[in-house]
Amino acid sequence: MTIKEPNTPAELAAWSTKAISRIDTFLFWAVRSVSTLGVIVSAWAAISTGGMLVHGHPAYAILLGIVFISCAAVAAHSWLSRTITRRRFRVLRGIGLVASCAVLALIWWLVPYGAASPALAAMTSDETFTVTESASQIVMTPTSTPSEVGVFFQPGALVDARAYAAVLRALAESGHVVLIPKQPFGIAFLSTRAFTSAQTQHPPVARWVLGGHSLGGAVTANDAQAFSKDPASPVAGVIFSHPTQLQT
Repeated sequence: MTIKEPNTPAELAAWSTKAISRIDTFLFWAVRSVSTLGVIVSAWAAISTGGMLVHGHPAYAILLGIVFISCAAVAAHSWLSRTITRRRFRVLRGIGLVASCAVLALIWWLVPYGAASPALAAMTSDETFTVTESASQIVMTPTSTPSEVGVFFQPGALVDARAYAAVLRALAESGHVVLIPKQPFGIAFLSTRAFTSAQTQHPPVARWVLGGHSLGGAVTANDAQAFSKDPASPVAGVIFSHPTQLQT
């Protein structure tokens, strides 16, 4: 079977209209599908994230909110529209759909690993130290005069900062200030200035032991390397940890 090519202006116009109609139909249903999927994925991610929506860095929660509201608005408009019309800027719309799918995949991937019950229980203050939690960090401060050596610990990728409380609690009980930064989107490389900020926030601490788990360890190593040639380096040591081992 052969497809007859349009020869006359009338045939060409009819063929073009049919082709455009197919593209418009595809875009119409693609927008419906992607926007609806966006509502589902962002809602699922929020439920899966759980308490970290409140206790984690706000960047991920803000992203989820923006995606959910945007997709809900587009989905509502698309499903209420019963007629398929010619779409302008079809190439840009196609690029937008691909970009939207990429954002939804990113949201799916960024769902963090939550803290276990023992770690959450370790987040409580007692007579030896107090736990202070903000949107950007967790600080364990001894109630007595703190040591001049503090501990700065970078979490691993996508890991709840509270997950390390049970392990690091003993250091706070021993008199050391312990600081755990909350990384934007759970990525340590987006929190590279956290150590510099920690130094200014805790002047009683003269030197720091830098620690990190997994990807956080890589950022910690970069921080330690940056100060390695400074005679007055604030870095007293390093700790690199992994789920099955601890190395110093």
